[in-house]
Amino acid sequence: MKGRKRSVKYILAGESVDPPSYSSVKSEIELPATMTTKLISALLDKKREKLVVLVEPRDSLHYVVKVVEGDPSLVSSALSELTSKSKSRPREE
Repeated sequence: MKGRKRSVKYILAGESVDPPSYSSVKSEIELPATMTTKLISALLDKKREKLVVLVEPRDSLHYVVKVVEGDPSLVSSALSELTSKSKSRPREE
């Protein structure tokens, strides 16, 4: 049907656990909560890549994404894809 607005819902499920032990952080990125959820989905789609990412809350609206193991450019490229998709999509008012 033409004229119907498509909506996509994102759900972030998580669990509070004791902080993991890791020796170093290769990369750290602060993101708004809405972008963090989309990034997690995009990274889950890259099943073949070996990547360990920690997502920690910074405050009520932002999260910090820390790359502990793997190539940090995988996160950067996923973010680039997400931002380019959102900019290329016309906004409906």
